Amino acid sequence: MPAARAAQAEIHAAAQHQPLLCAAGVLFFHDEDIVDLYVHGVSPFLPLPAYIGAGIGGDLMNHMLPEGLHPQPEGYTREELLLAMQQRRVLQARAVLCDERHALHVPLGCCEGVIERAEGARGIAGGQTRDLAILSCVGRPVCFHVLGFFPDGRARLSRRSAQEQALDLLLRQRPGEILPAVVTGLAEFGAFCDIGCGIAALLPIDCLSVSRIASPADRVQVGQQLLCAIKNRDAQGRIVLTLRELLGTWSENAACFAAGELDFLTLEVRPSNAAALALYRELGFQPVGRRRDFYTDPTEDALLLTKTFKKEEPDG
Repeated sequence: MPAARAAQAEIHAAAQHQPLLCAAGVLFFHDEDIVDLYVHGVSPFLPLPAYIGAGIGGDLMNHMLPEGLHPQPEGYTREELLLAMQQRRVLQARAVLCDERHALHVPLGCCEGVIERAEGARGIAGGQTRDLAILSCVGRPVCFHVLGFFPDGRARLSRRSAQEQALDLLLRQRPGEILPAVVTGLAEFGAFCDIGCGIAALLPIDCLSVSRIASPADRVQVGQQLLCAIKNRDAQGRIVLTLRELLGTWSENAACFAAGELDFLTLEVRPSNAAALALYRELGFQPVGRRRDFYTDPTEDALLLTKTFKKEEPDG
């Protein structure tokens, strides 16, 4: 079995084809034909709290959530900070200031917390990470461990320590494990995602969709919450993500929408896939066009099929 096929089979076995909703529409998986449905009048990706509460164990819940998804109370008591320090539990609060020494200031309720420059991110002290990683935290939730207290009563915090703990757990995960992620940046070659306490992973453009897209922005946007599968690690040992293998069946995804939420769905399918064509026509899709040489390996046109939904008349 070719390496790519083997990796895909491994991910398939673990991921169980979770249905997935996206801002542009719904991605449908049918054998080797993936269908991009451009949906009008729907919300962005489903939020993650229900998944997190039901499917993630204690370590993952406490240490491996992206920044912004950890519990964030109005404030902490000193007793809560001391307990978190003893348990090495990750806490979260919003950074409001980066001072001239590039230390982050974080209000905690009972006191102010300070994340000194060297504790602001993995790699800062050694020069592998630029200070922009600290400056960009201002105004955003940040994760941290409590290291202790300064003589003036302020709490000494470490984002670096929380990141190293999260990375240690993340590197133990196998291909196919599903992780919550938050998109933090877009590039021509893919999307960067926070997969735990600010740890970055790449979601390559060819893993965002199984049909060709011009830009990652065609599928995701900064701040969007995703569920991704671990694909592999790159040459530097960094985690690489995929969405391709997390696509549900047509019926699974369609069931996520209530009547009246869609105007129409448009999908692409190989003309040679007679079984898929028969299924889609049975479900009410009609041919509306063709995209030349859309598919590769082998090269083939894509048939465009559309299903139009009737709007329900309001009562009265």
